[in-house]
Amino acid sequence: MQKAESSLKALVFGPTGTVGFELVMDLLKHPRWSNVTIVTRRVYEEWEKIDEDQKKRLKIVLKKNLDDLEDFSKWTELERDYNVLICCLGSVGKTDQKTKYLADYLYPLNAAKLAVHLQIPHYS
Repeated sequence: MQKAESSLKALVFGPTGTVGFELVMDLLKHPRWSNVTIVTRRVYEEWEKIDEDQKKRLKIVLKKNLDDLEDFSKWTELERDYNVLICCLGSVGKTDQKTKYLADYLYPLNAAKLAVHLQIPHYS
């Protein structure tokens, strides 16, 4: 059995959906997660209402879209010592085929490639 780490770091894609938002809030509730970096197109008001300790541990990376996800040189603001990359991307409702392809296949695939590039040991 591996020794439990005292300080964990997560990188989360898709933090504004139902699952992603709840995941981020749960990670921030546990002090074991010293850093939760989220990649998002917009900032939720709820993130402004979290307590000061949680705000210190939350890093928000704003991106217009994820079209350049496979160009690693455009992701220099991300660190290399995350314990996990969690992908909560996905399409919802009546979405056109291109958007479904991007959100359900291409972006999650490229996020996994980014995890490999950043040497993140776990992808979920």
